Amino acid sequence: SSGINAEYGDSLLGDNQQCISVIMDYLVAEHLAKRNTEIDVQQWNLTMKKEIPQQCNTADCGIFTCKYAECLSQDKPLDFQHTDISDIRRRMILEILDKRIL
Repeated sequence: SSGINAEYGDSLLGDNQQCISVIMDYLVAEHLAKRNTEIDVQQWNLTMKKEIPQQCNTADCGIFTCKYAECLSQDKPLDFQHTDISDIRRRMILEILDKRIL
């Protein structure tokens, strides 16, 4: 498992080691359950991303997470900011209601 790069970003710019630990434990357990083999995440190269869009409150983390996932899955830059969240939320609502990605 060496050579695997993993990135962690917190839109509140925290350094949540407990969260990272829970995520890594989940990945180990999921790999064991699905592939019936163990992985050593201690060999992974973990990067704490700090140059990411930041939220200005504690209520928008779900929107930020979804937008991060959208950008990363489409290989797009994280070029949004907190002032865009209302528009992003409206677009997400339309996508859910229309059952399609806009």
